[in-house]
Amino acid sequence: MKQDIREISFEELKDYLGTTGDPDFRAGQIFEWIYKKGAAFFEDMTNLPKNLRLKLSGSFDFVPVVVVDEVKSEGGTVKFLFDLKDHKEVESVIIPTKSRTTACISTQGGCKFRCKFCASGVWLVGGVTCQRWRSCPKYYSSKNRRLKINL
Repeated sequence: MKQDIREISFEELKDYLGTTGDPDFRAGQIFEWIYKKGAAFFEDMTNLPKNLRLKLSGSFDFVPVVVVDEVKSEGGTVKFLFDLKDHKEVESVIIPTKSRTTACISTQGGCKFRCKFCASGVWLVGGVTCQRWRSCPKYYSSKNRRLKINL
């Protein structure tokens, strides 16, 4: 199974590009596609040479986050339960108000804070790396245009 490209650091991506003979400035372009533009396919990265897109797709993958459950309350709050690649489940809550929308994303497979509205505090199985949960906000920002994601 190929590694999810979102699981490598910027420096690791630059090192990879060095092994393929591509300039390291391409790492910035790739990260922009992934984290600012929300690309989930290398073919979408149209400012990269086609041969680089082919190399990337041969070496890496985009492993989708799986939505296990989605529950909406009468007040507009939406809870999501995501299953990540390593089968750790993380919970996320969208809390809308008149002026903004807040997203609470668990950084644990389980969570120590035990917020009353969130079931993640019931169990704690360990940390979830930033790269693993980065695709969670992309899922619900596509469902809520008012939600601006800044990672």
